[in-house]
Amino acid sequence: MWAIFIGVGLGVLQVLLLRKVGDWITSNQTSGAMMAVFITIIKLGVIMGVLFLLALISIYTMMWAAGGMLAVMVGLPIYLNRRQNKKTQEGGK
Repeated sequence: MWAIFIGVGLGVLQVLLLRKVGDWITSNQTSGAMMAVFITIIKLGVIMGVLFLLALISIYTMMWAAGGMLAVMVGLPIYLNRRQNKKTQEGGK
């Protein structure tokens, strides 16, 4: 059950880095896009490495971590988008 906290941490890391990488890619800088590619590769490697190490302990431990990661990767973007929509609606009035 403790692995769910590892999964939550990895999920938050993934969502926040994905937003940052998206900003870098959409900017008109070539160096930013290249940096985004390398960060994405490193991020995926870290996630796969952590899940692999947890699978060596127990498959159930890995599943708890993956479940925590999934919950954050679904819930956090929904929360952030709803918060942004509320700010947009308040600014438009």
